[in-house]
Amino acid sequence: MARAGRLVVASWNVNSLPRRLPVVLQWLEQRRPDVLCLQETKVTNDRFPIEELVEAGYSHVGVHGQKAYN
Repeated sequence: MARAGRLVVASWNVNSLPRRLPVVLQWLEQRRPDVLCLQETKVTNDRFPIEELVEAGYSHVGVHGQKAYN
C-alpha cells in the first residue's frame, strides 16, 4: 500500500519462509510495501526463493540465511 511521497517498510517474523512463501507473496501483492524485511526465514542462502520475490517485483534482495536457530 505504498503511497506517493511515503516509504513503506514492512518487517515480518515469518518463522519459516519455505512454509509461508505463498502467504508472503499474496500479502506482497495486496500491500505492496517498498521494502520487506524478513526474520527467522529458516532457510539457507542457496535455498532462499529469490526468483519468486523478483517475480513479485522485489529485484533487490539481500540474504543472510540460516537453516534454524544457532
